[in-house]
Amino acid sequence: MKLGKVVNPVFQNAFRKLATQDLPLRAAFLVKGISRQIQDEIAKYDASRMEALKKLGTVKEDGKLELEENGNVKLSEENMKKFSEELQSLLEVSVPISSIKINDLGASVQLSAAEASALEEIVVE
Repeated sequence: MKLGKVVNPVFQNAFRKLATQDLPLRAAFLVKGISRQIQDEIAKYDASRMEALKKLGTVKEDGKLELEENGNVKLSEENMKKFSEELQSLLEVSVPISSIKINDLGASVQLSAAEASALEEIVVE
């Protein structure tokens, strides 16, 4: 699965909905493991993104990153382009996320078509 999908809020919300439903014990165990994998990848993504911002962000005289009014790290136009390219490249990285068979979830799972579509790489036939 691409990291870009894992950090996508639509995917995260759909997975959160799945993870909070009443599941058979086996499914709950598998979903908990998948949840841990997802959280680990998100944490690595956030750390990598922060490293890039520290490397490319505008630094004030006191050594701290300069922030814009909206709270984002200030980047020069050139560094904004570099950051965007690096971030896009990072989002294309394949990360190991396990899957679960749809039959293991049980008959009571409720997902919309959009949520099921968002989870199609981890909920398989």
